[in-house]
Amino acid sequence: MKWPAWIPYPGAWMNAFVLYVLLRFISSGSKLFGDFGSFLGRFLQRPEHWVLSGVLAALAPILIIAFVHHWLYLFLDRFFPSIRSPEIGATRGFFPGLLSFWEGLYGWLVIAISTLISIGILALFYPFLGSSYYYYWFSHWNGFVYGPAMLVWTIIAAYMYQFEHLVQRRMMAVESAENSDRKNI
Repeated sequence: MKWPAWIPYPGAWMNAFVLYVLLRFISSGSKLFGDFGSFLGRFLQRPEHWVLSGVLAALAPILIIAFVHHWLYLFLDRFFPSIRSPEIGATRGFFPGLLSFWEGLYGWLVIAISTLISIGILALFYPFLGSSYYYYWFSHWNGFVYGPAMLVWTIIAAYMYQFEHLVQRRMMAVESAENSDRKNI
């Protein structure tokens, strides 16, 4: 089936939805890192620990997404081995590999950019939605985005995953063309 490149593929929508569901765990994990650093900073009476906890809290989503990605593919490789691409190979071990950390890093980027863009888009509609909507959204945001914001966030995330897919496909095409040129020499 021919699918237009400007419409996110089903895989992009699935990645965006899974990332949306993971936001609950990601925000909890980030809060845990932040609370631990805050406790450590108060206990040791050293402000450097607060800074360190802030950095760890900001980077925690990368680790959480990487581990979830790794364990998900461990499960899929065990029970559905035929869906895995042979070029990637089977997932092994307890700790994530390079591909899982890439997914974690890109997922973190998708979360940040989708959140910022959706806030910007929704700010354009601020007069129509009323201030109570924004107060509720920002004061109760604990990993889940509600209502229209959730829809806008998911659409932006799906387009970012579509962009990643198109870039990877383009890189594979260039690599394939270069390999075929080397064989013809």
